[in-house]
Amino acid sequence: LSLSFPAPHRSARTRAHPAFMAGRDAEELLLRHGENGAEQADLITFFKESISEYVLSGDVLSVEEVETLLADIGLVVDADETAVLCGRIADLTRPDHYALLAAAEEEAEGEEDDGTCEMCGRSTRRTWHHLVPKKIHNRILKRGRLPSNLEELPSAECTRIWLNMHGIKCCRPCHNVIHEHETEESLAEVGGFRTEISRTCMPSPISTGPPIHQNYNTLALVLAHPQVSKFVTWNSKQAVRGKVARISGASGWR
Repeated sequence: LSLSFPAPHRSARTRAHPAFMAGRDAEELLLRHGENGAEQADLITFFKESISEYVLSGDVLSVEEVETLLADIGLVVDADETAVLCGRIADLTRPDHYALLAAAEEEAEGEEDDGTCEMCGRSTRRTWHHLVPKKIHNRILKRGRLPSNLEELPSAECTRIWLNMHGIKCCRPCHNVIHEHETEESLAEVGGFRTEISRTCMPSPISTGPPIHQNYNTLALVLAHPQVSKFVTWNSKQAVRGKVARISGASGWR
């Protein structure tokens, strides 16, 4: 089968353009929920470009219209997930979809707000910590599968939206200490940087810190980290004195 479709308008190729994002997200959904995704790669690309063109032209698709488009192109999806899948793709074509999403994300990960730190329990200024660092999101979405322990969470789904909203509100010192002791790789999932170094460079049974099989992508796991736990216990007893400065020598935060 040979398909051709006009290339999306130049403005739609901009990564921040809703048409580009709608096509990208529709492709991610189909790669996860379509049957034989690899074998249908050309069809999925055609569908992705179609969705981008609809958004660019201002057309809002209904669930029924998405189902018809899938059928016309010849894409096969899991019958049990068709209604939900088509509903989510239809939502992508709404003109306010990404504006509302951006507003929700901005509210969730606002630079700072006032409240109770979810780590040390103090009432203070708080920052947003992505439990799966943003640097790792594209890899997970391309793979189409969350780290195994996250798949067990009731509301978990392998989408950019969920990954961005999966985080904790914590004070700056608690936020800093997480990134001082772990790389973004090891925060996200098993098989991060520390694991690889331990397997390839360190003779057994030498240990370089926390168990190499561990990851730290939930609040409970972060609090179970030996160095983080020790710091949080100490920090919970400290008085809050206005805005908290960055810890000297810290490697940064997210």
